Amino acid sequence: NDSLNTTTYSMQLKNEMNNTNSVRMEVEESELDFYFIQQENNKVSLITLLEVIFHHFESTPTHQLSNETKTAITLIENWIHNKAEAPIAPFQKMRSLPNIELTGIESLRLVTCGSANRYRSHIYIDMEASQRLNISRNKIKVNKLPLYFLKNTAKNWLLETSFDNATFYTVNTGSIKKVMLIEYEVEQKHYDKTISPTLFKLFKTEISQQYIITPKFDSKYKQMQLYFREH
Repeated sequence: NDSLNTTTYSMQLKNEMNNTNSVRMEVEESELDFYFIQQENNKVSLITLLEVIFHHFESTPTHQLSNETKTAITLIENWIHNKAEAPIAPFQKMRSLPNIELTGIESLRLVTCGSANRYRSHIYIDMEASQRLNISRNKIKVNKLPLYFLKNTAKNWLLETSFDNATFYTVNTGSIKKVMLIEYEVEQKHYDKTISPTLFKLFKTEISQQYIITPKFDSKYKQMQLYFREH
């Protein structure tokens, strides 16, 4: 909601989006926040357990895991194993993906914990420039528009960029490993995908000239995984 104090959780399954066989799945917090996990004689929410884990890696990331954090990790991993076949959002989506077997879902475990500061910006042109470049007005639902474009209806939204400063730690591995990554990402927001080559060529040329930036296709998630695998 364009708030500096917004924290959300999501379950993600990502391949690098470099070819047509890539797999991408995201389950947002709204689909997670009503799940509860049995802990002895009580039920504790999944979000509460995630809070315990994130709190540890935000406040004392290099310390050994507390018993509370270890318990939260174990409970979540047991929940994944027991619910892999259940008709609930994360696992239904996973089972619908190609080449994903039930045994693979059951064995999923927590591997890394990370957080990122994200700064978004928008690329847009006015309608006069849109006509000159033969770019139609963007057709997008009002509830999907950032506040700026609700107030400035003469602006034509083309791209969204995000600058992420992210830190990842290994989870439940004994020695704690850390990697810091910076990622600048560009995403098309105009509905007409046929203009993608034109938009990205213009943007790439402009930003390369101004900031000497070159594109790298591996996401910060893949870079993080490769780093931990090598170290």
